[in-house]
Amino acid sequence: MPNYVDDIQSIRQLIRVMNSSVEFYKDVVNNTGDKHLIDALTSVLIVKNITIENLQKLIIIEDHERENDDDFLVNMSKKYAFIISKIKNDQDHTLITHLEEVEDKILKKTRDAIAANNQLDVIKVLEDSYLKMQVSHNKLLSLQHAAA
Repeated sequence: MPNYVDDIQSIRQLIRVMNSSVEFYKDVVNNTGDKHLIDALTSVLIVKNITIENLQKLIIIEDHERENDDDFLVNMSKKYAFIISKIKNDQDHTLITHLEEVEDKILKKTRDAIAANNQLDVIKVLEDSYLKMQVSHNKLLSLQHAAA
């Protein structure tokens, strides 16, 4: 049976990954010249920011403070992706591939948070978040195939 600490920690971990992913997306948007890619990633960023705010409300209700930290591994993945993209000749494809891997991590962390939680209203917010992040993941897969 999940407990309060598991509930909050799993949501905090999800928010950290999402915070890092937002920064990763912004950096890709700022480093590409492809208008189609910029538009697609910007639309994903809007959804991510709304989703993060919905998740933050859960944290604030329970702990009375926001989760502003980020995820070390996502940050390292971003740095690695930018280094590799400079070496290769397919910068956009390389960055999209790494963003898609981050989306995989977000989906996993969301599933973990759902499993760790026992409050129906919180599970509903997490399930809604999962559906939105699945759409983002699918958009990244489409971009990845188009850039290949």
